[in-house]
Amino acid sequence: ALRGTGTAGHGGYFSVQSVSSDEMAITRKGGDWNDNGIWIDLHRHTQKVDNGPIKDTWNGGYGAISTVNNIIKNGKLGLNQLAQSKVLRAYLHWRLLDMFGRIRYVDENSISEFDWWDNKSFADIQITFTPTRHFSGRGLSSMAKCLWGGWNLKTANENIWFSGDGGYGNHFVEIGERIGPIDIGFMECGQYCSDWSQIHMFPPESVQAAIDAKVKVAMPIHWSSFNLSYEHSWYEPAEKFAQFAKQNGLSTITPAMGEIFSINSITEHWWKNYLYK
Repeated sequence: ALRGTGTAGHGGYFSVQSVSSDEMAITRKGGDWNDNGIWIDLHRHTQKVDNGPIKDTWNGGYGAISTVNNIIKNGKLGLNQLAQSKVLRAYLHWRLLDMFGRIRYVDENSISEFDWWDNKSFADIQITFTPTRHFSGRGLSSMAKCLWGGWNLKTANENIWFSGDGGYGNHFVEIGERIGPIDIGFMECGQYCSDWSQIHMFPPESVQAAIDAKVKVAMPIHWSSFNLSYEHSWYEPAEKFAQFAKQNGLSTITPAMGEIFSINSITEHWWKNYLYK
């Protein structure tokens, strides 16, 4: 089964879920992502944590620290209350972060770094990091601190590919030659703009990329949540992707957010229900 947010069931045991436009989690069904599961980054623009118990720990912990900071700064506290508040703040920091400022709940030994075309096994899933034309970081001090790319998840019965963010190029032909044919491809389509055409694909390019990569069924992603681009509306990426895909004989799926589907499902252009009449 697949979910409109970008979730793919695997063998009734693991599920693949896109938790943001740039991340995926492979989890045991019914379990947390870190319950013998893995977390995958497509690329990294900010040091954020977006899902599961780490998100709860991070947001809850820093929410508590923020509350204590406000009490210390603005509250009318006696000396004992002030001391207790500072001890509580120190404890919260200790629970949340290690001495180097890294979140405690990620074991460094459990992190694997990939170069393009690196391949590793997880259970019976072969995981391959595929190239893209993009970037990482925000601002001069954080640029190119980690590599950007897409992910191929392949088993004996399924071949799934997340294209990752990036502009169009001949690397898609290589991807098709090396890992194709692909059962379903989650294709970056959205936030395109003539001012940054090298790092995000326009709908015709996204469709061509899927064809180059030998994708059987394509699903446009990286659109509708908010507009980074000032050259298209929130629904235009999917609308144009579906249009160009039909013209080029590419099968597509456009499930509504949260909709469960299979690659054989017939889905609707759900965004039309939310347009002004």
